[in-house]
Amino acid sequence: MEPGVHPSIAPRSTESKAERAVFDALRRQLPKGWYAWHSLAVRTADGDESEADFIIAAPGRGLLVLEVKGGQIQVNDGRWLQNGRPIERPLDQAFRAARTIARRLEEKKIKPPPWGVCAAFPDVAFGSSSIGMPDDVATRVLSGYQLNYLNEALPELLSRALAGAPVAPPSNSQWIAALHDLWGERWVPQLRLGERAVDDDAERVRIDAQQFLFLDVISSNRRVLVTGEAGTGKTLLAREAAVRAAATGKRALLLCFTEALAHWLAEGLRDSGVKVSALYPYAAEILTRAAKPIPEQKDRAFWDQVLERALGEGHEGIAAQNWDVVILDEAQDLDDGSWLFVLELARGERSLWAFCDPSQKFWGDRSIPDCGWTNIPLRRAYRSHDSILNLARLYQGLDADLDSIRGGVAEGRIGVASTTGALDDALNKEIGKLCAEQFSPGQIAIVSAVGRQKNPTVATRDKLGPYRLVRADSPESASNLVADTFLRIKGLEKRAVIVTDLSLIGPSYEKTRQTRMYIAITRAQDAVRFVDTESGLRSDRVLRELFPELTG
Repeated sequence: MEPGVHPSIAPRSTESKAERAVFDALRRQLPKGWYAWHSLAVRTADGDESEADFIIAAPGRGLLVLEVKGGQIQVNDGRWLQNGRPIERPLDQAFRAARTIARRLEEKKIKPPPWGVCAAFPDVAFGSSSIGMPDDVATRVLSGYQLNYLNEALPELLSRALAGAPVAPPSNSQWIAALHDLWGERWVPQLRLGERAVDDDAERVRIDAQQFLFLDVISSNRRVLVTGEAGTGKTLLAREAAVRAAATGKRALLLCFTEALAHWLAEGLRDSGVKVSALYPYAAEILTRAAKPIPEQKDRAFWDQVLERALGEGHEGIAAQNWDVVILDEAQDLDDGSWLFVLELARGERSLWAFCDPSQKFWGDRSIPDCGWTNIPLRRAYRSHDSILNLARLYQGLDADLDSIRGGVAEGRIGVASTTGALDDALNKEIGKLCAEQFSPGQIAIVSAVGRQKNPTVATRDKLGPYRLVRADSPESASNLVADTFLRIKGLEKRAVIVTDLSLIGPSYEKTRQTRMYIAITRAQDAVRFVDTESGLRSDRVLRELFPELTG
């Protein structure tokens, strides 16, 4: 903060021409190295409050509180009058403000400087003579005449006002900076993260003009591949494309890779005429309809067998589906057998519209077949806050704005919490902090960076301290705290995400760390936290660079 008058250009809002006159005089002639503030209002802890028209700080000397009265000022029969109307003795107002300011500084553990009070009557033009003015005021008044040579009059006025005050003021840097803080140069109200999140919802679900154009392109082509990073609206477009197709009388099937996303999509598409399913369960459904028995187990080998049997034993059932349009979300995750199944569903003149994010590709041996696609790239991200999206990009080696990420850290959108004790305690504490930021448990997800086969992992738990945990595909996921793996929660989103189990990413998983973190982070709309052991957090190169305290 530099010496001078604050505000630097114009006074704070006031209807007083007298205060504006004093402000202009101070701007022109404030003694070098001095500070002045217009309109300082303070309130002590016990509720005492007051306002000073001007306060003036002279480093090395002390503080002057200036009360300004415009118009015709006179004393008649011991009463003060302003334009003929009775007013409070001007110095009484200044004394009250000075005492309140001194007490407020003491509450801030700062010793107040020597202080004095004075009055300014800009519309009264007496010179050095103040004959007839009450003696207690005569030596502590600035007239309109004296405003013309304020740089000389002000130091003399300060000396008279401080007569009898202690000689040595406290450290200038403390009390002057504290006065500036009390005056409030800048105030930006900080909404809690959860409250800020509410304002973003409309933007996240909005289909903009470019997306409307893409919907037209999709509906007019038989083979379409839509690509875009997390949060660019792929699932929103897939859902809208399915609804539009059904609305025109077409039989539309919307498939995705995870059951959690299928459940969420189905909830939003009730009565739309669109059939929604995860890919593997849909293959099992076809076998069931064909009266082909299915064993109870549901491991990876089981689902691979289901697909093979659906393509073989259930082939007639696939043909009987007779879909006009097949819409496929999360297309980057399909293996060769899955693609054979999807292409069989969409054979002939049926339309196939696929949506994918190459950055979320987890299995390196899987690829999207060449089907003569019309390619549509989505470039604008909607879901995650810019700082969170850039952090996810950083993990994948994509172009990332480091300033945006650092801004997210400063805002509290991105944070870490390490523990040397029980991980449960650290997770509970972080959930409590997010709830204090106005996030409800139903708006929070805990995402494990490893699969459910790893133990111990929070993704296999049903309770964490006082919180009930549900899986991402639970019908109650919208109203309860979700705890699941990074793969099972793909395609879904929560306002706040806690990423954990980084310490369980062993050497065999290290090569997929970037994709695991990208998927986990991009589930978050407004806040992401990394909670783990100190060694688990330090094992992550990006977090080490972003949070120097992890290497301290």
